[in-house]
Amino acid sequence: MAFTYLGVTYWIDVCQSDGNMLASGDSNKQVKIFDKRESKIVQTFDGIHTGNFCFIFLINHSNCYYIEYIHCVRWSPSGDMIASASADKTVALVDFKTGKKLYTGKTGKISLFD
Repeated sequence: MAFTYLGVTYWIDVCQSDGNMLASGDSNKQVKIFDKRESKIVQTFDGIHTGNFCFIFLINHSNCYYIEYIHCVRWSPSGDMIASASADKTVALVDFKTGKKLYTGKTGKISLFD
């Protein structure tokens, strides 16, 4: 049995139009598409989110840690688009077939500490 490593994954969503494609959001600001039939990653979207989110440790306010990850990914009902939200407070909508970014916007608060 082959094993494909998805990395540190924060969210996985199943494409409802076919049930075999999984979209994952990871710690490298990438959205990866995994095909269950082939047991491998078939597509990776880089550069969807480009900003940085600065997390300041509450114990030591002098340290700022940049955490760049995707909070959430969701397929459109038809399976042709993927929406994602990142720790940098942006959302993006991507065409699954072409990889073209269709929309980028800002979100509100992402935690109680904002």
